[in-house]
Amino acid sequence: MAGHRTIPRRHGRTPAPSPPAPAGVRAPSPEERARPARPGVEHGPPPSEQTVVHPPALGLRDDVIGFLLIIAGVWLFFAPWALGYPFADGANDAHLVETVTGVVVFLVGLGHVLSRARGFFADMLVIASGALLVSAPFVFNYGGEEGLGGARANALAVGVVLILLGLFSFAFGAGARRRRHRELGRSAAGPPR
Repeated sequence: MAGHRTIPRRHGRTPAPSPPAPAGVRAPSPEERARPARPGVEHGPPPSEQTVVHPPALGLRDDVIGFLLIIAGVWLFFAPWALGYPFADGANDAHLVETVTGVVVFLVGLGHVLSRARGFFADMLVIASGALLVSAPFVFNYGGEEGLGGARANALAVGVVLILLGLFSFAFGAGARRRRHRELGRSAAGPPR
């Protein structure tokens, strides 16, 4: 046969058992372990073919934060009617800021619940929305008109909550990303020697 080359087998050597997969990484199936070795890879599929399994606690964290963001978004949307903002220029500014921020926060919360692909941008958007709410009473002068004390208190309280939720989500999301990259890096390099 032209072009066919056989590779001699090394008899008398048994392959070493593959070490257990690190936490969060799917162990290779028997079919994957039976594949011929790839150059530069000692065991298992390459990192591009590995499936990262997120621990349940991280998914629960995303769901809890997502539901809290959804509740905050719905509250911001309906707060002008629930708190009875007066019909004045300051109240219109408060209503506009809270409605737009409420829609943005609601959509980010929905993204937290429905998708695990969110990350840095979503967390920064929540923090920026909270900062906007905290600064809005001073920028738009809610305190200059009578009857807007509730709008000012609502904006400050919900703004602080959004900043804290965004920081919490960012801190734990960054930790999870670092942990995942560390685990994938270890699995690509092979077992420690």
